[in-house]
Amino acid sequence: MIRPTESGGRQALLITTLALAMTVAVLLQVAFGALGPFLTRDLGLSRTQLGSLTTAMYVSAAALSMSAGRWSDRLGARMPLMALFGSMAASVLVVAVSPDYPWLILGSLSCGFAIAIANPVTNMVIQRQVRPASQGIVTGVKQAGIQVGVFVGSAALPVVATVSNWRIAVATCIAVCLLGLVLTRQTVAPQSTAPDGPSPRTKTDRLPPGTGWLTVYALAMGMGISSVSAYLPLFAVEDLHLTETVAGWTSAVVGAIAILARLGWGQLADRVASTVRWALVVMGAVAVVGALGLAVTTSDRQLLLWGSAILIGSSLAAWNGVAMLAVIRQAPRSVAGVASGVVLIGFYGGFALGPVLFGWIVDRQGIYAQGWTMVALVTAAATLLAVIWRRRAFSASAATPNAVIPPGSGTPPLRTHMRNTP
Repeated sequence: MIRPTESGGRQALLITTLALAMTVAVLLQVAFGALGPFLTRDLGLSRTQLGSLTTAMYVSAAALSMSAGRWSDRLGARMPLMALFGSMAASVLVVAVSPDYPWLILGSLSCGFAIAIANPVTNMVIQRQVRPASQGIVTGVKQAGIQVGVFVGSAALPVVATVSNWRIAVATCIAVCLLGLVLTRQTVAPQSTAPDGPSPRTKTDRLPPGTGWLTVYALAMGMGISSVSAYLPLFAVEDLHLTETVAGWTSAVVGAIAILARLGWGQLADRVASTVRWALVVMGAVAVVGALGLAVTTSDRQLLLWGSAILIGSSLAAWNGVAMLAVIRQAPRSVAGVASGVVLIGFYGGFALGPVLFGWIVDRQGIYAQGWTMVALVTAAATLLAVIWRRRAFSASAATPNAVIPPGSGTPPLRTHMRNTP
């Protein structure tokens, strides 16, 4: 469990550690997308093979999600966080020295644990350590760590690969993992449970009623964002004839906008209790427009590319922060990790399916427009699901509490300033 502290600076360092954990979890995903043009050229990968690298890591993550959630609930934060950073460093090393496609697949599969454990353990920390009135913004900051990684990686990795090679570019990610290990040792106490004891699980500690809706929504949105992450730079190079460096900036724009969007949605959720469900509707609809914009983008209409990247960054790349806040607010403390794991099974399943399906469509049809149309269709399905869930929850609200617990209700407020422990 996190070492309680009275220092605001150490609290900020803790939040930084949580955000860095989310950044590290997507390092290889970002690398495969940003360095896609280099990998397809140097190793002779097809588009389907490139997409299968992302598929492999999220198949592994989906298979491990439930176990990772239970592990977080039982052991607390320090051990899982250390394992996250250490295992991802090893996976990055495997990819950096990979001589061919099978080794890339091995590296992708091996990083599944880090992806699976990232959300459950960081959600657990926020639920136990942050007052409900501040959980939205803290979750937004934590989830924004993903998009910081997308922005920095998409902008920097192609440059490093251009001046050296893609292997060196991938290997630089190990430094981020090592930084995470150092920060974890400084901010996370060695005990596995809270100083006042673990939260006992009772017969009433069941998964929240909205978990199923979130899981299916996550499946559809996961298919969409994984396709964008895996293929947007390659699309910019092959169809729009941009350079690898400029193409990498398309993903960087998505990441930069998503940082602002996650922080904004999180802050709004702290102020307006009903934000969560209608936010998922809005973000799904905006994602549909962004995907359709990519479908009609051509080399002489490149402005659509950047406009679509902005729309996708504010929606398809930002929804996960709102969904994780829903889990944090509605799940009992003893099953927060498991609830996160259930929703993430859908998300990771979508991540696994999206890129390989997108790559197969493009390889078969020879054009990217069909792939982006597929993204528009799955995000439209997600929007419809969110609309139905919101209406059903609204209809039931007269007789039962909201599925998403407003700030200040549900779990009791926790101490913000606590004594230091050894």
